[in-house]
Parts: sequence; C-alpha cells; structure tokens
Amino acid sequence: MSCRRRSFALVLAVVALSTSTLAQQPPQIGIAPVTLTAGPYTFDTAEQHRLRVVVVARGLAHPFSLAFLPNGDALVTERGARLRIIRNATGAQSGPAKVEPEPVTGIPATPAFRTGGLQEVALHPKFATNGFVYFTYN
Repeated sequence: MSCRRRSFALVLAVVALSTSTLAQQPPQIGIAPVTLTAGPYTFDTAEQHRLRVVVVARGLAHPFSLAFLPNGDALVTERGARLRIIRNATGAQSGPAKVEPEPVTGIPATPAFRTGGLQEVALHPKFATNGFVYFTYN
C-alpha cells in the first residue's frame, strides 16, 4: 500500500472514530434550566422536587434580597441600586401583588458599580414594634 493510501486510510479512521465518539456522548446530567413563563408551574431542584412556582412580580432589575413585612408586603433590593416594595406579595390582602413604581426613599446613597452598592435587606426580629430595617452594601 502506498504512503498516500495509508495516510488517506488513517484520516478516514480518525474521522470515523470522532464521529462515533460524538454520537455516543453521555446525556447531560443535572437539572434542566427553567424559563419563566406566565406560570404557575412546577419544577425540580437539587434539594426539592415538584416545587410550585407562582410569579408574584415582574419588572424588577436584578432582585437580590427579600424581606416580608408583617402586613404581607415585601421589601426587595435591586442589586446595587435601590429598594422597592411589592404590595400584597404574600396574597394576604385582596387583589394582585403590585410593585410600587417609585423606590423606597431614605436609603443611604451608595455607588452602584460592579458588585458594589445596596445588597441585603432584613427586618429586626421586633420589627412590628420598633420598625428597624437593616441593609448591607459595599
């Protein structure tokens, strides 16, 4: 067999092996990503199966942290930027949940760049009596 024929046969063998290897790739493991729709819908996580999800609010820019108020509203930080309130977030009141169009005022001014700015929000354990709200930012 000539050198050219051996080279051609070798190339064909490599192509055949790589094609059969690609066709035999193992299936992807893990949990498939979920695309948000109008909902409600159910999905699995690594920790819990058959979680029922209902979309409560839309239009938030990078929601980062959440704190539920005693009346059923929720405070939500938008990563690095501002604090928003969602009225009736828990459904405790009549009517649908609604994101207030204006951010909550009185938050310390922080530079919002990269991972800087407003991050976490938490209520004091005795919030109902003292009204303290805690924030983290960097």
